[in-house]
Amino acid sequence: MSQPSPFLVFIGLAMVVLIFFAPILPTFFLTDDYNYVGHLLVHARQYVQGEQLGKWFIDFSAQGLQNPELSVFFRPVVQWLWLTDYIAWGTDALGYHLTNIILHALNSFLVFLLASRVIRNRWGGIAAGLLFALHPIHADSVAWISDRTDVLSALFYFASATFFVLYRQRARQFYGALAVVAFALAIGTKENTVALPLVLLAYDLLFEFRARRWKILVAQIAYWLTLGAYVAARFFFLGEFGRNTGGGWMSYGAELFFQFYTMALAAPFIADMNLPLLIITLGMAIIVLVVYRARAAVWFGAAWITLSLLPAISAAYVAPRLAYTPSAGLALGLGAIIAQPLARQTLKTRAVGIALFAFFALVYGWGLAARVDNWVAAGSLADSVRSESLRLHPTLPLDARLYYVGVPDILRGIHIYNDNFGTAIRIVYKNPNLDVARVENFPIITDRLDRTYFLEFRRRKITERDDLSQAMQARARCVPKPAIVWDFARGDAGWETWNQITSLVVSDGVWQLQAQGNDPNLGSPTLDLSAFALGDIEIEMRVRGEQLMTRGAIYWQVNGQSDFLPVQQQTFAVNADGVFHTYRVNLAATNRLLLGDRIMRLRLDPTEMPAEIGLRAIRVYRVCTQEEGVLCECPP
Repeated sequence: MSQPSPFLVFIGLAMVVLIFFAPILPTFFLTDDYNYVGHLLVHARQYVQGEQLGKWFIDFSAQGLQNPELSVFFRPVVQWLWLTDYIAWGTDALGYHLTNIILHALNSFLVFLLASRVIRNRWGGIAAGLLFALHPIHADSVAWISDRTDVLSALFYFASATFFVLYRQRARQFYGALAVVAFALAIGTKENTVALPLVLLAYDLLFEFRARRWKILVAQIAYWLTLGAYVAARFFFLGEFGRNTGGGWMSYGAELFFQFYTMALAAPFIADMNLPLLIITLGMAIIVLVVYRARAAVWFGAAWITLSLLPAISAAYVAPRLAYTPSAGLALGLGAIIAQPLARQTLKTRAVGIALFAFFALVYGWGLAARVDNWVAAGSLADSVRSESLRLHPTLPLDARLYYVGVPDILRGIHIYNDNFGTAIRIVYKNPNLDVARVENFPIITDRLDRTYFLEFRRRKITERDDLSQAMQARARCVPKPAIVWDFARGDAGWETWNQITSLVVSDGVWQLQAQGNDPNLGSPTLDLSAFALGDIEIEMRVRGEQLMTRGAIYWQVNGQSDFLPVQQQTFAVNADGVFHTYRVNLAATNRLLLGDRIMRLRLDPTEMPAEIGLRAIRVYRVCTQEEGVLCECPP
């Protein structure tokens, strides 16, 4: 039977990959993508000009840039790819998706080349390459742009292994040199590729040891020297090898590690995993190894999976993407079995091989399509937010403020923004200065109303709430009037001393108190006042303490809350000179008063230090008399 040329195999594999992943092309960025592209939006010009390159190629990571205590990565090669894509595509996600798809096609082709050499059967290599291309767990690594770290590192990992096998089979130093260079690029892309020397040692033990004996170790020296240079580079550039304060070394438990990655590699045949099923699945794998014990390629596939997964034990989490590179071993082992499933090579053997290949290809293809569809749904939702925002406002003032209500963060188990929504909209408008928030309910705004936009997302459409802007502008024009007055001339007026504060006496129309610590506070009587109608809170108070200045705070509690929240407060400066001062506190200035909320109680923290306190009165002002809907009519 004639065999197709490698070029035709590459074209075929590339077409298969493109068909399955083409739906992802028109979708937008997701989660960590915004960290990378948002950072480049601000700094790419500097990097292109050769300025502060160390910040990008050494310091940056999607997590470490925001919280250096969380992790330290050394991945200059993938940083180069991000910068190259940004130069070519800017903020157009299509180009980044295309890069990931091309990388996956190249990886599938490399698996074909490697398997063809290891199995010594091109049809087995084709089967391995196609099954790798179609494995369902690869949907995460290819569809999610940020996981190009795994896809790119696998490219160099597979290339190094392929060149090493060629070096062994053809005895040409050129291939050996290329193998080491590819390994250097792999470890400069992601840390998990440090397992490759062990994988290649397993190849030598299975295929070369009988002829070369311990001379096989000579070829390993270059790899270990490269690995040593990599460790030295990490210490030189980072000052340490690395850290991950989030845990690691299977901090989640060995049982979860084995269950998760067994389930990931067995997808889509197994959708959930428990200990009995894990034992059954691993038992079946052992039976396959025993049946094909004379097939070194099958054992090499198993060794590839096991050794390539070893670095994953240092991660603080389990994730399908960490199985991207190890899964090549599964494809290689299946390719070896499909090439000759029975002891003798007969027509029956070929028929069984074809049937096995068709079965796995169909099941993998079905599973991959389903998982890609989940990513398409999440990416399409992000793109609908992008396109709808631009439809309503193709351009915005440089200092515009936007509030979005109704935008989900998770769809089909996939995070869309993960606290990066503001960066996402700044990328849409290519404006790093925009003030953007995704909120559950619109806040009450008192400033910059002419540059504030209230946007409601529903059923993939965005509606601008002009009525809110008009109501808040009307609210701003109202003259506040006292609605509630607590006069302490005769006592506490229903207020309660709660923490580190003692009620003394009422004298000369003043409620005198003693703050005994750094967190004294009082609680108001219960209220029922619309947050939209709430104006300033006025406090007549004197404070005498060791310091001349301190800070006070007003907290508020709304309907549905059982306690006060730290974020629901407005602070104000307090003079501790023993003289009465009137303090006006505007809770709406925090932008945390929400439409529809009703203020149920207030808390006053008069100082941040032990002090003598005198309260004369607290007044709550009202700016609106109309509470129906979002209308605002000024009080008479």
